[in-house]
Amino acid sequence: MLITVPASVFAAPPITSVLDLEPLLDWLAECRPDAVSLMPPLGADDQPNGAALLAIRDRLEAHGCGVTAGCWDIAPDAPVGDAGWQAAEAFQVRTLISALGEAGVGPLAIRWRASASDPATREALAGFLERVLEEAERSEVPLALRVEAPDGSTGDALPEIKSEWLGACGVLGLPQATPESSLRSPAPVQSPLVAVYAHSPQGMAFDWRSAVAALDRLGFTGPLVVEGCRTPAEAIQGVRLLRSLARPADPFRVSAS
Repeated sequence: MLITVPASVFAAPPITSVLDLEPLLDWLAECRPDAVSLMPPLGADDQPNGAALLAIRDRLEAHGCGVTAGCWDIAPDAPVGDAGWQAAEAFQVRTLISALGEAGVGPLAIRWRASASDPATREALAGFLERVLEEAERSEVPLALRVEAPDGSTGDALPEIKSEWLGACGVLGLPQATPESSLRSPAPVQSPLVAVYAHSPQGMAFDWRSAVAALDRLGFTGPLVVEGCRTPAEAIQGVRLLRSLARPADPFRVSAS
């Protein structure tokens, strides 16, 4: 698995080109993650710039650090049942996926915060996924659906959509969650884990050793993203904790294929 940190923890202002990488490279030399997660910068047309992300990826890989995509967040109060919202949101995500495919960067986590227990909301989720999966397949960018039940599991959130480009996103370290519930494969589709987020690894009463061992047993090779870190120092601590428990990573390059 690839111990990953969001580039935003280290980089301010946001990275828009290879010219913005020096502060990040300084921090990476100390933190030493296997990869960083970031989204494509916007181009002159205010659309995600895949070519710019490719240049950033190549520069980071030259310094021994891979690149994964970030997480697209859908707010809990989003009008997910509205046809206009569905079309506009799907267009933005499809454009993002296209840019990620151009840069050879993935997977893209999609965090659906609206309740997945309501039938109408589940239907909206299925419709949204069908819209974006077409572009994911074309661009060869895997998607990781992140929907959290109260116990921290993905539960029954994943609709009956069978696609090799759609998988689940686990979340470790949430209150009341266990390693088993966090990594449970969602029904009714037995989808593989594509990405896993580790929420605030340092200072949490969570069985991280068992969680990482479970990922190893599953043969998980995707990004294990350290999230919830407020400072670079917290990110460094989280990376060191997870690295002490995980097997050595595969080669650092992370591509959509």
